Amino acid sequence: MGDRFYGEVSFPLWAEQYLPKVETSRCVSRMVKDGVVTISDNKAKSGLPDVLGDLQCIGLPYDGSTAEYFEYPGTKMYGRFAQGGKIDELVVSDGDDHVQAGDIVAMIDEGKSLADIRAWCHKTMAQCAPLTPLLQEITEQDWLAWVNTKAKVFRENVLALKNNGMGLVRSLYMSPFPLEAGLAAPFGDPGLLVTRPKIGWKEVSPMEMDEGERLFPGASFLLVDAKTAGVLIPMHMLASGPVAVVEYLEKISGNVVEPPRLLAS
Repeated sequence: MGDRFYGEVSFPLWAEQYLPKVETSRCVSRMVKDGVVTISDNKAKSGLPDVLGDLQCIGLPYDGSTAEYFEYPGTKMYGRFAQGGKIDELVVSDGDDHVQAGDIVAMIDEGKSLADIRAWCHKTMAQCAPLTPLLQEITEQDWLAWVNTKAKVFRENVLALKNNGMGLVRSLYMSPFPLEAGLAAPFGDPGLLVTRPKIGWKEVSPMEMDEGERLFPGASFLLVDAKTAGVLIPMHMLASGPVAVVEYLEKISGNVVEPPRLLAS
């Protein structure tokens, strides 16, 4: 069991419709101000409220912080969805944004100019600056536009979170119901589901599945279960030959052995 101490996380009010309901208690509180919800937990595991993991899984924007606790420094955390289906995250520990006098003295001794030293200081502080835009400036439409750049299974699972009120945020790249290789229609339109086991330690990353759907429009990459990756190939793609799509599935699931690199002589 990890240490438990104070932490809080904030996110846009509209994001609550995609999240499990946060049960308040003597330790957990919920506050709403200017369209932003803040969940505070006096006994959060490692200072991280449970809802933080859901926000990260779904790609919802958040700001968070943890209190200093014995050997744990206080931290600030930020998460924002970004272009290309990516997620930007930043964790800043207390003091990270302070410029060390010793570093400045070393640069002076090296003969660095005042302009160089000033530029280095600004760069160091900028690396710790909060991510933007502000939470209250981010709309649901902004986030849904980002969701639409993700794999179809992600989009369908996000829709289910809102429409069905699912109480548990799971892997949004996992099929919402059991599937077997062969003809299938998990998203309405029928297609051929090709599956491959994930080999050894290999994890199929969300970005690989997103990229697969950009490379092969109409195909849908997903996780059939914890040990199996798959791709749903629409019927119209079968006539032109699905070889390239299947090869990509085999690559991202670890079923293709990369050729050894030759050492330079």
